[in-house]
Amino acid sequence: MADSYQSIDPESLLDYQHDWTDWLASGDSISARLWSVTPLNGTSPETPALTNATTAAMKISGCQLGSVYRLVEHITTANGLEADRTVTLRCEHR
Repeated sequence: MADSYQSIDPESLLDYQHDWTDWLASGDSISARLWSVTPLNGTSPETPALTNATTAAMKISGCQLGSVYRLVEHITTANGLEADRTVTLRCEHR
């Protein structure tokens, strides 16, 4: 399967988020999360994370034109489950 990309403009400041509500069991919540950004080329943009009990977001800004980034969110739930979700971004003028 080919990579699916979302585009981001180099001058944008955007939130990318995952809503885990439908995945979490009743009564479970996210107890820990870790966002990582892998520059497939270029350098990592600024990525401060914003969070709550069922949704996680990462602000992205300052990407380099032509670069591709893979954002991975790894969560651990209060019940001890772990999972990842990935977004791949291409920095281009929009």
